[in-house]
Amino acid sequence: MMKKTLLRSIFAIVLILVGWSVSAQPSINVEETVAQIVKEHDGIGGVECLVIQKGEGLGLVKALFSQKFGKEFMKGVTSMTIINYSKASNETYMALRRQFDTFSSVLQEFNLGKKDLEEGQYVKAFASVDGESAISNLMLIIEDRGGEKMFIYMGGVIRMDKLQLQL
Repeated sequence: MMKKTLLRSIFAIVLILVGWSVSAQPSINVEETVAQIVKEHDGIGGVECLVIQKGEGLGLVKALFSQKFGKEFMKGVTSMTIINYSKASNETYMALRRQFDTFSSVLQEFNLGKKDLEEGQYVKAFASVDGESAISNLMLIIEDRGGEKMFIYMGGVIRMDKLQLQL
């Protein structure tokens, strides 16, 4: 269920970003800020973090995405971070959400329309837009009524002009 929702959300966000041509320049190092959030919360209060930076792990994740979006689409991704905070206490949840909200001041925020979301689902996306054909620092916040809560960060450059949807 979460995998299907994640792919559907990413697909909708990609469609929104394809035509976007405004550039939002981050004033903070987003990747370092995400790493700091992981350092503060991993293994504490029901938070599980997975950081994939190099090697076979990143290659495997890219291969999974390549099946849906094309091989070249993910070629420039240099890291991925997944933070699962489904089992976090309310206090930890609120602290994480405050930290995630800080990205809205340095990245372009994209909200999906209600018709694209299932009932009880919350999805937000942030990214740096680099011209008309690329984005970087892609972040997704996905929460559903079943209690699943996840933050996904992709570092590096995602080439929108290389998107080849295989749905």
